Amino acid sequence: MLNEDLVLEKLKAGDIEAFEVLYKKHYAEQVRLCYKYVHDVEVARDLVQDVFLKLWQKRADITIRESVGAYLYASTKNHSINYLKKVIAQDLPENHAIDFSLMQSFEDAEKEIQKSRLIKLAIDQLPGKCRIIFNMSFINGLTYNEIAEELGLSSKTVKAQKAIGLKKMAEYLKIHRDDLLIMLLLFFFS
Repeated sequence: MLNEDLVLEKLKAGDIEAFEVLYKKHYAEQVRLCYKYVHDVEVARDLVQDVFLKLWQKRADITIRESVGAYLYASTKNHSINYLKKVIAQDLPENHAIDFSLMQSFEDAEKEIQKSRLIKLAIDQLPGKCRIIFNMSFINGLTYNEIAEELGLSSKTVKAQKAIGLKKMAEYLKIHRDDLLIMLLLFFFS
């Protein structure tokens, strides 16, 4: 069992072995996190190396409030976003300015993508008819009557199948993330 408080004390004192312990424990998960932003494994590795280098260089002055994992998560995420800002700025012609406030919405967009993926996984877990109806409703935006007409069912059957599907999806999403359950319920009942 790793006593992170003790490891942090040793790190602050300049103990290279303490640094290596943290590096070995957190490196792979930080590369995976970074990859989600930059979509290039080599760039992700380089950026995470930078994060760990900064940790070592500023070890004496760093205040870690929660955990090393939380600190590294925030550092890696911020370093990844800053990297993307630089890449975007470099790709723009010199006479075009960039509104970096758009980059602030990057994290929100990433969360929405993750929610959509999880909802798609939940829909994929539904039984055949429920899945077809949910896809027609969720993906294609069709109404009960339009779905019923296309599938040759009554609109009551479509509504009942969607209710069954909603219940099954709520169970699936509750296991994975409670906030998605709320979003899903708001989406389908608004």
